Amino acid sequence: MKRARAKLVKALCDVPSVYDGTRRSILWEYLPEQTRGLLRTEGAAKDFAEILVSLCVRQRRLWTVLRWIRDLEDDSLPVRGAFDAADPLLEDEEWELFGLVPEDRYGVEAWRELRRALHALPCTGRIHDAYESAVAHLLLRPETPEPVTAWEAYLDLRDIGPDLQNRNPDGVFLHWVAKLTSEAGGVGAVHRWLSHREALFGEASREPEEEPSVADDSPPRLLIEVVPDPDPNRLRITHWTVTRPLVGAEPVFSATEELTGITEQELPHRVSALISRAERQQRRISHERFRLEFIFPFSLLFRFAVQHWRLSAPEGVDPPRIGSRYEIILRSREFVRGENEEYLYARGSCERRWQLLEDGEEHGLAKSASEDDMPPGRSMTEYLGDERIVAFIACERPDADWKSQVHTAVYCGVPVVAWQRTENGRDLRPRFRELLTCEGERVYRAGIKNLPKNLYVSRSRNSTPEERESSGESYALSVIHHDCQQIFLGQGDMLSTGNIQ
Repeated sequence: MKRARAKLVKALCDVPSVYDGTRRSILWEYLPEQTRGLLRTEGAAKDFAEILVSLCVRQRRLWTVLRWIRDLEDDSLPVRGAFDAADPLLEDEEWELFGLVPEDRYGVEAWRELRRALHALPCTGRIHDAYESAVAHLLLRPETPEPVTAWEAYLDLRDIGPDLQNRNPDGVFLHWVAKLTSEAGGVGAVHRWLSHREALFGEASREPEEEPSVADDSPPRLLIEVVPDPDPNRLRITHWTVTRPLVGAEPVFSATEELTGITEQELPHRVSALISRAERQQRRISHERFRLEFIFPFSLLFRFAVQHWRLSAPEGVDPPRIGSRYEIILRSREFVRGENEEYLYARGSCERRWQLLEDGEEHGLAKSASEDDMPPGRSMTEYLGDERIVAFIACERPDADWKSQVHTAVYCGVPVVAWQRTENGRDLRPRFRELLTCEGERVYRAGIKNLPKNLYVSRSRNSTPEERESSGESYALSVIHHDCQQIFLGQGDMLSTGNIQ
Protein backbone atom coordinates (compact mmCIF):
# COMPACT_ATOMS: atom_id res chain seq x y z
CA MET A 1 0.00 0.00 0.00
CA LYS A 2 3.03 2.32 0.08
CA ARG A 3 2.59 3.16 -3.60
CA ALA A 4 -1.09 3.97 -3.06
CA ARG A 5 -0.23 6.22 -0.11
CA ALA A 6 2.39 8.07 -2.13
CA LYS A 7 -0.08 8.54 -4.97
CA LEU A 8 -2.69 9.93 -2.57
CA VAL A 9 -0.19 12.34 -0.97
CA LYS A 10 0.72 13.67 -4.41
CA ALA A 11 -2.95 14.11 -5.34
CA LEU A 12 -3.74 15.95 -2.09
CA CYS A 13 -0.98 18.47 -2.75
CA ASP A 14 -3.16 19.84 -5.57
CA VAL A 15 -6.08 20.48 -3.20
CA PRO A 16 -6.38 24.03 -1.72
CA SER A 17 -7.36 22.66 1.71
CA VAL A 18 -3.89 21.11 1.82
CA TYR A 19 -1.59 23.61 0.09
CA ASP A 20 -3.26 26.88 1.23
CA GLY A 21 -2.55 27.83 4.85
CA THR A 22 -5.92 29.44 5.54
CA ARG A 23 -7.92 26.64 3.93
CA ARG A 24 -5.77 24.11 5.78
CA SER A 25 -6.73 25.68 9.11
CA ILE A 26 -10.41 25.40 8.17
CA LEU A 27 -9.97 21.72 7.29
CA TRP A 28 -8.23 21.12 10.63
CA GLU A 29 -11.42 22.19 12.45
CA TYR A 30 -13.39 19.43 10.73
CA LEU A 31 -10.96 16.60 11.40
CA PRO A 32 -11.71 13.90 14.01
CA GLU A 33 -10.48 14.92 17.46
CA GLN A 34 -7.85 12.20 17.70
CA THR A 35 -6.46 13.29 14.32
CA ARG A 36 -6.37 16.99 15.20
CA GLY A 37 -4.39 16.29 18.35
CA LEU A 38 -1.47 14.85 16.36
CA LEU A 39 -1.50 17.19 13.36
CA ARG A 40 -0.07 20.69 12.99
CA THR A 41 -1.19 23.07 10.28
CA GLU A 42 2.26 24.57 9.66
CA GLY A 43 4.78 23.34 7.12
CA ALA A 44 4.96 22.45 3.46
CA ALA A 45 1.95 20.96 1.69
CA LYS A 46 3.71 17.66 1.05
CA ASP A 47 4.70 17.29 4.71
CA PHE A 48 1.16 18.10 5.86
CA ALA A 49 -0.32 15.62 3.39
CA GLU A 50 2.16 12.89 4.41
CA ILE A 51 1.31 13.19 8.09
CA LEU A 52 -2.44 13.51 7.42
CA VAL A 53 -2.55 10.36 5.29
CA SER A 54 -0.39 8.44 7.77
CA LEU A 55 -2.68 9.35 10.67
CA CYS A 56 -5.86 8.60 8.73
CA VAL A 57 -4.64 5.18 7.63
CA ARG A 58 -3.50 4.28 11.12
CA GLN A 59 -6.69 5.53 12.77
CA ARG A 60 -8.98 4.12 10.06
CA ARG A 61 -10.40 7.59 9.41
CA LEU A 62 -9.45 8.09 5.78
CA TRP A 63 -12.98 7.85 4.39
CA THR A 64 -14.23 10.41 6.96
CA VAL A 65 -11.45 12.93 6.25
CA LEU A 66 -11.67 12.65 2.47
CA ARG A 67 -15.40 13.26 2.59
CA TRP A 68 -14.84 16.44 4.61
CA ILE A 69 -12.24 17.59 2.10
CA ARG A 70 -14.67 16.95 -0.74
CA ASP A 71 -17.39 18.85 1.12
CA LEU A 72 -15.15 21.86 1.77
CA GLU A 73 -13.86 21.89 -1.82
CA ASP A 74 -17.28 21.44 -3.49
CA ASP A 75 -16.22 18.17 -5.11
CA SER A 76 -13.57 19.81 -7.28
CA LEU A 77 -11.55 17.96 -9.92
CA PRO A 78 -8.43 17.74 -7.68
CA VAL A 79 -10.58 16.19 -4.95
CA ARG A 80 -11.95 13.63 -7.37
CA GLY A 81 -8.39 12.78 -8.30
CA ALA A 82 -7.59 12.28 -4.62
CA PHE A 83 -10.56 9.92 -4.23
CA ASP A 84 -9.41 7.89 -7.22
CA ALA A 85 -5.92 7.63 -5.77
CA ALA A 86 -7.29 6.68 -2.36
CA ASP A 87 -9.58 3.87 -3.51
CA PRO A 88 -7.21 0.97 -2.64
CA LEU A 89 -6.65 2.47 0.81
CA LEU A 90 -10.37 3.07 1.31
CA GLU A 91 -11.20 -0.50 0.31
CA ASP A 92 -8.63 -1.80 2.80
CA GLU A 93 -10.06 0.40 5.56
CA GLU A 94 -13.63 -0.65 4.81
CA TRP A 95 -12.54 -4.30 4.63
CA GLU A 96 -11.49 -4.12 8.29
CA LEU A 97 -14.62 -2.18 9.24
CA PHE A 98 -16.73 -5.10 8.00
CA GLY A 99 -14.49 -7.75 9.56
CA LEU A 100 -13.88 -9.57 6.28
CA VAL A 101 -11.41 -12.44 6.02
CA PRO A 102 -9.87 -13.77 2.77
CA GLU A 103 -11.02 -17.32 3.52
CA ASP A 104 -14.66 -16.24 3.23
CA ARG A 105 -14.56 -16.02 -0.56
CA TYR A 106 -18.32 -15.78 -1.05
CA GLY A 107 -18.58 -13.03 1.56
CA VAL A 108 -15.71 -11.06 0.03
CA GLU A 109 -17.25 -11.25 -3.45
CA ALA A 110 -20.71 -10.33 -2.12
CA TRP A 111 -19.22 -7.36 -0.26
CA ARG A 112 -17.28 -6.13 -3.29
CA GLU A 113 -20.36 -6.44 -5.47
CA LEU A 114 -22.37 -4.47 -2.90
CA ARG A 115 -19.64 -1.82 -2.70
CA ARG A 116 -19.60 -1.36 -6.48
CA ALA A 117 -23.39 -1.19 -6.72
CA LEU A 118 -23.88 1.30 -3.87
CA HIS A 119 -20.97 3.47 -5.02
CA ALA A 120 -22.80 3.91 -8.33
CA LEU A 121 -26.08 4.88 -6.63
CA PRO A 122 -26.46 8.58 -5.67
CA CYS A 123 -27.84 9.25 -2.21
CA THR A 124 -30.62 11.49 -3.47
CA GLY A 125 -34.40 11.47 -3.57
CA ARG A 126 -35.98 8.40 -2.04
CA ILE A 127 -32.61 6.84 -1.21
CA HIS A 128 -31.72 9.91 0.87
CA ASP A 129 -35.16 9.79 2.52
CA ALA A 130 -34.45 6.18 3.49
CA TYR A 131 -31.12 7.26 5.01
CA GLU A 132 -32.80 10.08 6.95
CA SER A 133 -35.41 7.64 8.23
CA ALA A 134 -32.66 5.30 9.44
CA VAL A 135 -30.92 8.03 11.48
CA ALA A 136 -34.10 9.72 12.74
CA HIS A 137 -33.83 8.13 16.20
CA LEU A 138 -30.36 9.56 16.86
CA LEU A 139 -29.78 12.48 19.21
CA LEU A 140 -26.47 13.26 17.49
CA ARG A 141 -25.86 13.02 13.76
CA PRO A 142 -22.90 11.02 12.36
CA GLU A 143 -19.63 12.99 12.41
CA THR A 144 -19.44 12.99 8.63
CA PRO A 145 -20.79 15.22 5.86
CA GLU A 146 -24.02 14.32 4.11
CA PRO A 147 -23.45 11.11 2.11
CA VAL A 148 -23.08 11.51 -1.64
CA THR A 149 -23.56 7.84 -2.51
CA ALA A 150 -25.61 5.01 -1.04
CA TRP A 151 -22.34 3.35 -0.04
CA GLU A 152 -21.34 6.34 2.09
CA ALA A 153 -24.79 6.31 3.68
CA TYR A 154 -24.38 2.62 4.48
CA LEU A 155 -20.96 3.24 6.05
CA ASP A 156 -22.45 5.98 8.23
CA LEU A 157 -25.05 3.53 9.52
CA ARG A 158 -22.69 0.63 10.28
CA ASP A 159 -21.81 1.64 13.83
CA ILE A 160 -25.21 3.00 14.85
CA GLY A 161 -27.11 1.00 17.45
CA PRO A 162 -30.63 -0.40 17.03
CA ASP A 163 -33.61 1.94 16.86
CA LEU A 164 -36.60 1.84 19.20
CA GLN A 165 -38.02 -1.17 17.33
CA ASN A 166 -34.67 -2.99 17.82
CA ARG A 167 -33.89 -2.82 14.10
CA ASN A 168 -30.35 -2.30 12.82
CA PRO A 169 -30.42 0.95 10.79
CA ASP A 170 -27.92 -0.32 8.22
CA GLY A 171 -30.04 -3.39 7.49
CA VAL A 172 -33.22 -1.32 7.28
CA PHE A 173 -31.49 1.05 4.87
CA LEU A 174 -30.35 -1.79 2.60
CA HIS A 175 -33.85 -3.22 2.47
CA TRP A 176 -35.14 0.14 1.29
CA VAL A 177 -32.34 0.47 -1.26
CA ALA A 178 -33.41 -2.83 -2.78
CA LYS A 179 -37.03 -1.67 -2.92
CA LEU A 180 -36.49 1.89 -4.12
CA THR A 181 -33.62 1.73 -6.55
CA SER A 182 -34.19 1.43 -10.27
CA GLU A 183 -30.59 0.36 -10.84
CA ALA A 184 -30.74 -3.13 -12.29
CA GLY A 185 -27.52 -4.39 -10.70
CA GLY A 186 -28.07 -3.11 -7.18
CA VAL A 187 -30.99 -5.25 -6.08
CA GLY A 188 -29.27 -8.62 -6.35
CA ALA A 189 -26.10 -7.29 -4.72
CA VAL A 190 -28.05 -6.07 -1.70
CA HIS A 191 -29.94 -9.33 -1.25
CA ARG A 192 -26.79 -11.43 -1.59
CA TRP A 193 -25.01 -9.40 1.09
CA LEU A 194 -27.98 -9.46 3.48
CA SER A 195 -28.35 -13.23 3.04
CA HIS A 196 -24.64 -13.77 3.65
CA ARG A 197 -24.62 -11.56 6.74
CA GLU A 198 -27.58 -13.40 8.20
CA ALA A 199 -25.96 -16.79 7.54
CA LEU A 200 -22.59 -15.72 8.96
CA PHE A 201 -23.58 -13.64 11.98
CA GLY A 202 -27.20 -14.61 12.57
CA GLU A 203 -28.19 -11.03 11.79
CA ALA A 204 -31.71 -11.22 10.41
CA SER A 205 -32.07 -7.62 9.27
CA ARG A 206 -35.71 -6.89 9.91
CA GLU A 207 -37.43 -5.31 6.97
CA PRO A 208 -39.16 -2.01 7.77
CA GLU A 209 -42.93 -2.20 8.13
CA GLU A 210 -43.59 1.30 6.85
CA GLU A 211 -41.99 3.11 3.99
CA PRO A 212 -40.10 6.33 4.80
CA SER A 213 -41.96 9.48 3.89
CA VAL A 214 -40.90 9.92 0.30
CA ALA A 215 -42.31 11.33 -2.89
CA ASP A 216 -44.46 9.15 -5.13
CA ASP A 217 -42.24 8.19 -8.06
CA SER A 218 -44.89 6.66 -10.32
CA PRO A 219 -44.71 8.25 -13.79
CA PRO A 220 -47.68 9.91 -15.46
CA ARG A 221 -49.52 7.33 -17.55
CA LEU A 222 -51.27 7.39 -20.90
CA LEU A 223 -53.71 4.48 -21.16
CA ILE A 224 -54.86 3.37 -24.61
CA GLU A 225 -57.57 0.73 -24.87
CA VAL A 226 -58.06 -0.81 -28.32
CA VAL A 227 -61.08 -3.01 -29.09
CA PRO A 228 -62.94 -4.14 -32.22
CA ASP A 229 -65.37 -1.54 -33.55
CA PRO A 230 -68.96 -2.48 -34.40
CA ASP A 231 -68.05 -1.49 -37.94
CA PRO A 232 -66.46 -4.64 -39.48
CA ASN A 233 -62.66 -4.59 -39.85
CA ARG A 234 -62.41 -1.39 -37.84
CA LEU A 235 -61.07 -0.61 -34.36
CA ARG A 236 -62.10 1.71 -31.55
CA ILE A 237 -59.64 3.55 -29.28
CA THR A 238 -60.51 4.79 -25.80
CA HIS A 239 -57.77 6.82 -24.15
CA TRP A 240 -57.17 8.78 -20.95
CA THR A 241 -54.31 9.93 -18.74
CA VAL A 242 -53.53 9.38 -15.07
CA THR A 243 -51.27 11.96 -13.44
CA ARG A 244 -50.28 13.00 -9.94
CA PRO A 245 -49.54 16.75 -10.10
CA LEU A 246 -48.73 17.10 -6.38
CA VAL A 247 -46.60 14.83 -4.22
CA GLY A 248 -48.85 12.63 -2.11
CA ALA A 249 -51.99 13.71 -3.95
CA GLU A 250 -54.61 11.33 -5.28
CA PRO A 251 -54.22 10.36 -8.95
CA VAL A 252 -55.96 12.69 -11.39
CA PHE A 253 -57.87 11.04 -14.24
CA SER A 254 -58.56 12.92 -17.43
CA ALA A 255 -61.85 12.51 -19.23
CA THR A 256 -61.93 9.48 -21.51
CA GLU A 257 -62.11 10.12 -25.24
CA GLU A 258 -62.93 7.79 -28.10
CA LEU A 259 -61.86 7.39 -31.71
CA THR A 260 -63.92 5.04 -33.85
CA GLY A 261 -63.79 3.51 -37.30
CA ILE A 262 -59.99 3.12 -37.36
CA THR A 263 -58.28 0.65 -39.67
CA GLU A 264 -55.31 -1.43 -38.56
CA GLN A 265 -53.10 0.54 -40.93
CA GLU A 266 -54.19 3.84 -39.34
CA LEU A 267 -53.72 2.64 -35.76
CA PRO A 268 -49.97 3.43 -35.30
CA HIS A 269 -50.42 6.95 -36.72
CA ARG A 270 -53.44 7.64 -34.50
CA VAL A 271 -51.58 6.43 -31.41
CA SER A 272 -48.58 8.63 -32.28
CA ALA A 273 -50.89 11.65 -32.50
CA LEU A 274 -52.40 10.78 -29.10
CA ILE A 275 -48.95 10.60 -27.53
CA SER A 276 -47.93 13.99 -28.95
CA ARG A 277 -51.11 15.60 -27.68
CA ALA A 278 -50.75 14.09 -24.21
CA GLU A 279 -47.12 15.25 -24.02
CA ARG A 280 -48.08 18.84 -24.88
CA GLN A 281 -50.63 18.87 -22.08
CA GLN A 282 -48.27 17.20 -19.60
CA ARG A 283 -45.53 19.81 -20.15
CA ARG A 284 -47.78 22.41 -18.56
CA ILE A 285 -47.42 20.43 -15.32
CA SER A 286 -43.98 18.81 -15.51
CA HIS A 287 -41.39 17.43 -17.90
CA GLU A 288 -41.88 13.80 -16.87
CA ARG A 289 -42.29 11.34 -19.72
CA PHE A 290 -45.47 9.27 -19.89
CA ARG A 291 -45.58 5.53 -19.44
CA LEU A 292 -47.70 4.03 -22.22
CA GLU A 293 -50.14 1.33 -21.11
CA PHE A 294 -51.96 -0.52 -23.89
CA ILE A 295 -55.09 -2.52 -23.07
CA PHE A 296 -56.00 -5.18 -25.66
CA PRO A 297 -58.50 -8.05 -25.64
CA PHE A 298 -56.93 -11.40 -26.40
CA SER A 299 -58.40 -11.24 -29.91
CA LEU A 300 -56.02 -8.31 -30.65
CA LEU A 301 -53.24 -8.78 -28.10
CA PHE A 302 -50.83 -10.67 -30.34
CA ARG A 303 -51.56 -8.73 -33.53
CA PHE A 304 -49.59 -5.57 -32.76
CA ALA A 305 -45.95 -5.03 -31.77
CA VAL A 306 -46.54 -1.54 -30.38
CA GLN A 307 -42.89 -1.01 -29.39
CA HIS A 308 -42.02 -0.90 -33.11
CA TRP A 309 -44.62 1.72 -34.06
CA ARG A 310 -43.16 5.03 -35.20
CA LEU A 311 -43.64 8.44 -33.63
CA SER A 312 -44.22 11.53 -35.75
CA ALA A 313 -41.10 13.46 -36.78
CA PRO A 314 -40.23 16.50 -38.94
CA GLU A 315 -39.69 15.98 -42.65
CA GLY A 316 -36.25 14.54 -43.35
CA VAL A 317 -35.93 13.00 -39.86
CA ASP A 318 -36.17 9.24 -39.40
CA PRO A 319 -39.15 8.73 -37.05
CA PRO A 320 -38.08 7.01 -33.80
CA ARG A 321 -39.77 3.89 -32.56
CA ILE A 322 -42.08 4.28 -29.58
CA GLY A 323 -40.00 1.77 -27.63
CA SER A 324 -36.95 4.05 -27.80
CA ARG A 325 -38.79 6.95 -26.13
CA TYR A 326 -41.26 5.45 -23.67
CA GLU A 327 -41.81 2.77 -21.08
CA ILE A 328 -44.43 0.42 -22.52
CA ILE A 329 -46.56 -2.22 -20.84
CA LEU A 330 -49.49 -4.29 -22.07
CA ARG A 331 -52.60 -5.27 -20.15
CA SER A 332 -55.26 -7.87 -20.87
CA ARG A 333 -58.69 -6.26 -21.21
CA GLU A 334 -60.37 -9.41 -19.89
CA PHE A 335 -58.21 -9.21 -16.75
CA VAL A 336 -58.40 -5.47 -15.99
CA ARG A 337 -62.07 -4.92 -16.83
CA GLY A 338 -63.21 -7.72 -14.55
CA GLU A 339 -66.32 -8.30 -16.65
CA ASN A 340 -65.68 -12.02 -17.04
CA GLU A 341 -66.20 -14.11 -13.90
CA GLU A 342 -63.59 -16.58 -15.14
CA TYR A 343 -60.93 -13.96 -14.38
CA LEU A 344 -62.01 -13.26 -10.79
CA TYR A 345 -59.71 -16.04 -9.59
CA ALA A 346 -56.90 -14.63 -11.75
CA ARG A 347 -57.18 -11.23 -10.08
CA GLY A 348 -57.17 -12.79 -6.63
CA SER A 349 -54.16 -14.96 -7.47
CA CYS A 350 -52.31 -11.97 -8.91
CA GLU A 351 -52.98 -10.10 -5.66
CA ARG A 352 -51.60 -12.97 -3.59
CA ARG A 353 -48.45 -13.17 -5.71
CA TRP A 354 -47.81 -9.46 -5.23
CA GLN A 355 -48.49 -9.86 -1.53
CA LEU A 356 -45.80 -12.54 -1.28
CA LEU A 357 -43.28 -9.92 -2.39
CA GLU A 358 -44.83 -7.17 -0.27
CA ASP A 359 -44.86 -9.25 2.91
CA GLY A 360 -41.08 -9.69 2.82
CA GLU A 361 -41.08 -13.14 1.21
CA GLU A 362 -37.48 -13.75 0.15
CA HIS A 363 -38.26 -13.93 -3.55
CA GLY A 364 -40.69 -14.96 -6.25
CA LEU A 365 -39.89 -17.15 -9.25
CA ALA A 366 -39.36 -16.28 -12.91
CA LYS A 367 -40.28 -19.29 -15.05
CA SER A 368 -40.78 -20.36 -18.65
CA ALA A 369 -42.53 -23.21 -20.46
CA SER A 370 -39.27 -24.76 -21.61
CA GLU A 371 -38.62 -28.41 -20.91
CA ASP A 372 -35.87 -27.33 -18.51
CA ASP A 373 -38.38 -25.42 -16.36
CA MET A 374 -41.70 -27.21 -16.67
CA PRO A 375 -41.99 -30.64 -15.03
CA PRO A 376 -43.14 -33.46 -17.35
CA GLY A 377 -46.72 -34.62 -17.03
CA ARG A 378 -48.03 -31.31 -15.65
CA SER A 379 -50.68 -29.26 -17.40
CA MET A 380 -49.83 -25.62 -18.08
CA THR A 381 -52.62 -24.48 -15.77
CA GLU A 382 -51.34 -26.58 -12.86
CA TYR A 383 -47.76 -25.52 -13.51
CA LEU A 384 -48.60 -21.80 -13.48
CA GLY A 385 -50.91 -22.25 -10.49
CA ASP A 386 -47.82 -22.17 -8.25
CA GLU A 387 -48.29 -18.71 -6.71
CA ARG A 388 -44.59 -18.25 -6.17
CA ILE A 389 -44.35 -17.66 -9.93
CA VAL A 390 -44.50 -13.89 -10.48
CA ALA A 391 -42.96 -13.72 -13.97
CA PHE A 392 -43.28 -16.03 -16.97
CA ILE A 393 -41.97 -16.07 -20.55
CA ALA A 394 -43.71 -18.20 -23.16
CA CYS A 395 -41.67 -20.67 -25.23
CA GLU A 396 -42.74 -22.75 -28.21
CA ARG A 397 -43.65 -26.33 -27.20
CA PRO A 398 -45.09 -29.27 -29.15
CA ASP A 399 -48.04 -29.55 -26.75
CA ALA A 400 -48.80 -25.82 -26.23
CA ASP A 401 -48.23 -22.90 -28.59
CA TRP A 402 -46.92 -19.66 -27.11
CA LYS A 403 -50.23 -17.79 -27.47
CA SER A 404 -52.08 -20.33 -25.36
CA GLN A 405 -49.27 -20.17 -22.79
CA VAL A 406 -49.69 -16.39 -22.47
CA HIS A 407 -53.46 -16.75 -22.16
CA THR A 408 -53.06 -19.44 -19.49
CA ALA A 409 -50.51 -17.39 -17.52
CA VAL A 410 -52.88 -14.40 -17.38
CA TYR A 411 -55.79 -16.70 -16.47
CA CYS A 412 -53.71 -18.14 -13.59
CA GLY A 413 -52.83 -14.66 -12.26
CA VAL A 414 -49.11 -14.39 -13.10
CA PRO A 415 -48.34 -10.62 -12.81
CA VAL A 416 -45.66 -10.42 -15.55
CA VAL A 417 -46.04 -12.41 -18.77
CA ALA A 418 -43.69 -12.05 -21.75
CA TRP A 419 -43.45 -13.53 -25.21
CA GLN A 420 -41.04 -13.34 -28.08
CA ARG A 421 -41.88 -11.48 -31.29
CA THR A 422 -39.25 -12.87 -33.65
CA GLU A 423 -38.94 -15.69 -36.13
CA ASN A 424 -35.26 -16.48 -35.59
CA GLY A 425 -35.94 -18.81 -32.68
CA ARG A 426 -33.37 -17.16 -30.42
CA ASP A 427 -33.76 -17.98 -26.74
CA LEU A 428 -34.66 -14.74 -24.95
CA ARG A 429 -35.06 -16.24 -21.50
CA PRO A 430 -31.63 -14.95 -20.37
CA ARG A 431 -32.48 -11.41 -21.55
CA PHE A 432 -35.87 -11.53 -19.82
CA ARG A 433 -34.31 -12.61 -16.54
CA GLU A 434 -31.59 -9.99 -16.88
CA LEU A 435 -34.25 -7.29 -17.30
CA LEU A 436 -35.89 -8.60 -14.12
CA THR A 437 -32.48 -8.59 -12.35
CA CYS A 438 -33.03 -12.26 -11.50
CA GLU A 439 -30.67 -14.49 -9.59
CA GLY A 440 -31.24 -17.71 -11.47
CA GLU A 441 -35.00 -18.18 -11.16
CA ARG A 442 -35.32 -15.89 -8.16
CA VAL A 443 -36.84 -12.46 -8.70
CA TYR A 444 -37.46 -9.72 -6.13
CA ARG A 445 -40.09 -7.02 -5.83
CA ALA A 446 -37.84 -4.29 -7.21
CA GLY A 447 -37.08 -6.38 -10.29
CA ILE A 448 -40.80 -6.71 -11.06
CA LYS A 449 -41.46 -3.04 -10.31
CA ASN A 450 -38.58 -1.77 -12.44
CA LEU A 451 -39.12 -4.04 -15.45
CA PRO A 452 -40.86 -1.39 -17.62
CA LYS A 453 -38.03 1.08 -17.01
CA ASN A 454 -35.30 -1.52 -17.55
CA LEU A 455 -36.97 -2.59 -20.79
CA TYR A 456 -37.10 1.01 -22.03
CA VAL A 457 -33.46 1.65 -21.11
CA SER A 458 -32.34 -1.51 -22.88
CA ARG A 459 -34.26 -0.61 -26.04
CA SER A 460 -32.97 2.97 -26.14
CA ARG A 461 -29.21 2.32 -25.75
CA ASN A 462 -27.28 1.53 -28.94
CA SER A 463 -23.75 2.93 -28.48
CA THR A 464 -21.83 -0.36 -28.34
CA PRO A 465 -22.23 -3.76 -30.06
CA GLU A 466 -23.33 -5.25 -26.74
CA GLU A 467 -25.99 -2.55 -26.27
CA ARG A 468 -27.24 -3.01 -29.83
CA GLU A 469 -27.61 -6.74 -29.24
CA SER A 470 -29.44 -6.10 -25.96
CA SER A 471 -31.68 -3.51 -27.65
CA GLY A 472 -32.65 -5.90 -30.45
CA GLU A 473 -33.54 -8.65 -28.00
CA SER A 474 -35.56 -6.26 -25.83
CA TYR A 475 -37.52 -5.08 -28.88
CA ALA A 476 -38.36 -8.72 -29.62
CA LEU A 477 -40.09 -9.02 -26.23
CA SER A 478 -43.68 -8.00 -25.54
CA VAL A 479 -44.66 -7.83 -21.87
CA ILE A 480 -47.93 -7.88 -19.95
CA HIS A 481 -47.46 -6.16 -16.59
CA HIS A 482 -50.45 -6.45 -14.25
CA ASP A 483 -49.55 -4.33 -11.23
CA CYS A 484 -51.90 -2.78 -8.70
CA GLN A 485 -52.20 0.75 -10.00
CA GLN A 486 -55.63 2.24 -10.50
CA ILE A 487 -56.65 2.07 -14.15
CA PHE A 488 -60.24 3.28 -14.34
CA LEU A 489 -61.76 6.23 -12.49
CA GLY A 490 -63.91 4.96 -9.64
CA GLN A 491 -62.54 1.42 -9.87
CA GLY A 492 -60.04 1.74 -7.04
CA ASP A 493 -56.70 0.03 -7.12
CA MET A 494 -56.48 -2.86 -9.57
CA LEU A 495 -55.92 -5.23 -6.68
CA SER A 496 -56.97 -4.71 -3.11
CA THR A 497 -53.41 -4.70 -1.78
CA GLY A 498 -53.10 -1.00 -2.58
CA ASN A 499 -51.04 0.81 -5.12
CA ILE A 500 -47.86 -1.26 -5.45
CA GLN A 501 -45.49 1.09 -7.23
